[in-house]
This record gives sequence, structure tokens and C-alpha cells, in this order.
Amino acid sequence: MIENRKSSELRKTFRSAQASKFLSKHHLTPEGIDRYLDARDTFDTATIVSTPPNVKEPDFPIVGANTDPKTRRTVNDSNFEADMSAALSGLGVAGYSMRVRRRGQTVFTLNGGSARISPDSDAKNWDTTIKMHVASVSKLVTSMAVTKLLLDKGIDVDTSITNFLPRHFRVAPTSRQITLRHLLTMTSGFRQIQYGGLNDGYTYYDFKQYVERGVDPANFGQWSYHNGNFIGLRIAMAVMSGMIDPNAEFGVPEDPDAHDTLWDALSVDDYVKYVSRNILRPASVTAKIHPADEDSLAYSASLRAPGWKADPWLGAGTDAWWFSVDEILSIMSAYWDGDGIVRKSASHQALRYNFGLDDTKEWQLSDGVQDCFMKSGYWSDGMSRTQQCSVTFAPNDTLIAVFVNSPIASTNIPSIVERHLQANIS
Repeated sequence: MIENRKSSELRKTFRSAQASKFLSKHHLTPEGIDRYLDARDTFDTATIVSTPPNVKEPDFPIVGANTDPKTRRTVNDSNFEADMSAALSGLGVAGYSMRVRRRGQTVFTLNGGSARISPDSDAKNWDTTIKMHVASVSKLVTSMAVTKLLLDKGIDVDTSITNFLPRHFRVAPTSRQITLRHLLTMTSGFRQIQYGGLNDGYTYYDFKQYVERGVDPANFGQWSYHNGNFIGLRIAMAVMSGMIDPNAEFGVPEDPDAHDTLWDALSVDDYVKYVSRNILRPASVTAKIHPADEDSLAYSASLRAPGWKADPWLGAGTDAWWFSVDEILSIMSAYWDGDGIVRKSASHQALRYNFGLDDTKEWQLSDGVQDCFMKSGYWSDGMSRTQQCSVTFAPNDTLIAVFVNSPIASTNIPSIVERHLQANIS
């Protein structure tokens, strides 16, 4: 019986499951028995229903949710604070802001250096209320929104993305096998196939090109970081939410590109509205995908003004959100600690499926850790003016956010956080 398996075996089962237990309309067999989807339930037979399916909650423990106070892992707060304080203060960066929360209470806060350096206007030191472009941490927020949409609409996570793309896309045969799950977990098979470097696939037009070219079957199902996955989710969200009809035509006779231009702009607008209403509002957060005059600036290793602020709104879904440390922690808390966005069991399960996260390493799901989920963000211009951040759902409901607004020699913030956190979980 599944109840009697070791927790490590359970995790492997859930990480490799063919479909989501909590997102599947085929959650039960006709006899009322829980099961995973199999090949007969794939995207070819998936359908969309207007209301969530009436299914019971799992009658076995949620994987990794160890509530036994005798064995539950936690973070050694004092040691972790000391290690991070020494690490951050010795980096020689423009500035940083870090806060750790647990069940709504601040555990510790570390601020140092400048969010804006003189003679840049409104020079100021860092604190946890100052906003920064969180870059790819935006993917985590997008995954929260997609998870909510799937639950609210009763859509199977293993449905082909072709059901939610503009009908004028000429989807390649090999792209038709890509599901929403593949985009959420970066296992779609997308690879860098032409110009553009790390940001290839970063825009609506690049994603369209990828879908129309198709993927190499050898890469399908293999994890590979690619921004285009979350551009695809942003476009799909507009269709899933009912904001845009997939058959919508926005053609302008004298402008052959107008159709895609309007699809792009409208999908960005609908994405921002949906996230603001359904993810940010429950967390009491107000944020934008454009920078404001008072927000932090990115600096190079020289730590000299002028600083730089990006406005990457074309990458909404994969990047673009501007949050403060306090704001991203509030969003994480609303998702992890409560039922304000989706029910807690669903959010925990989505993270265990690696939705919107960096590639989870074995130690993060080991018996000695149980649950540790991380997402990083990095943004830089041609002058190496850099913003980088790391957010973590750590054991014992511990939430961590760290922002830095300049480069770090030979390492980065996610690596620093991971090293010291792993050393201080017991």
C-alpha cells in the first residue's frame, strides 16, 4: 500500500508521476480509487471543464509534509543568520537586503549598502521595502497563477499546450506533445537553436518560432532552463482564463504584423491583471512590471553611478515583476501558509512537482531535509550592471528572500544561500 512506503520512495513516485494528483480530472477510477494518469489519459483525450472536478482529498499523507515535532526538520536560525551576515557583508557589493520569516513572523533581517548610489537621484540605503526587478523569480509567481487557473477551471496539467495557443500558430508535430506540465517544469525540449544567447525564446515572437519549428525528440522531457517556457504559459493563461478567444483575429490590412503584436500586448495585459487580482491581492501586495523612480538600481562591480533599471515587460511571465523583499515573502506566505491563493495541499504539491522552480537537487528532498524549494533571478545589461535574488521555501515553514544589486565575483546569491542553508538544516 502507498501509505506504507518510505517517504523517500513516495517522493520519487510523485516526482516521476505521469500526471498531477490534484489537477487531474481523472483523479479517481470508476470504483473511486486514487490513481495516476496513464498513457490513455494524455493530451489527445484531455478536455476542459468549466468547474473543478468533484474529487476527494487524498486519503494518504501529503508527500514530504512531516508534521511530527520529534522528527520535523528546521533551520538553525542563529547559525544561519551569522553565516549569511558574514557572507553578505564580505561580498563587496553595492548593497543587499535579506529577510527570513516563519509563519508570518520575522526571524531575522540583514540590510547593507545602497539601493541607489549618489549621484543617482534619491540615493538610499537598502531596506526590505525597496523594490527590485526580481527577474526569473517572476516564473515562480507565474506558476502560482497557472496552478490556480488549472484548479479553478478543472484543466488537466498534462493537456497539450496547443489547446491554449492562438489558432494561427502553425504548431509543429513535435511541439504538440508539449503539455502545460512540461512548460511549468522546463522539460519541454526547448533549446537554444539560433541567435539570442541565454534570452533566446524570451519574447512572444521567439516562443512562436520555437513552437512552429518543433523540438528535438531526444530533448523532450529533459530539464533545460529556457525562458520561452514561461512566455508560453503567459500566452496560454490568456486563453485558459477566457480573456482571449484562441480564434481571435486582430489583423490590420496595412500591417501584417499587427495580429501578433496585439496578441502579445493583450496577453501581457491579461497576465498582469490576473496575477494582480488572484496572486498579489490575497497577499496584500501591489506591484507592477515596470520600474518606478524610487526603485533600486543595478550597478556594475565598480559600484559607481549611474545605475540602471530594466523595463523588460515584453518578457512578462518569465521576468518583469518588481517586488520588495517584504512583498515577495508575503506572496510566498500566502501561497505556502494559507488557502488564500489555492488550498495549501495543492500549493505544496505544485512545489514538489517543481512548478516554477530551479531544478530541484536531491538534497532538497532528502529525508534529512524533507522540503526545500528554491528559485533564483538574475538580470544584467551590457555593462554588467546586475540585479540578482534568491527566494526559498525552507523546512519548518521558513521563507527566505535575498536581493543584491551588483555582481558577485566568481559566485552568485543562489549558491551562497544554498551552501549556508544546507549547512544549517537539522
